Amino acid sequence: MPSPDAPDAQLLDETMAAYERLLQLLTNVRSPELLEANVTMAQMKLLMLVAAGGELAMSEIGA
Repeated sequence: MPSPDAPDAQLLDETMAAYERLLQLLTNVRSPELLEANVTMAQMKLLMLVAAGGELAMSEIGA
């Protein structure tokens, strides 16, 4: 964790390094099935929302 007194350039470098690491981790866990799914972007977003949120009522999905 960067110190609150870190210079802006150092903080930016540390943030970018953490972001790159996050992208690497996400790339490693993607599944080929997800990329081959025959769904629209809107449908994919909804599937990801339901996967992240568990059981959702239709009113929660539409909100």
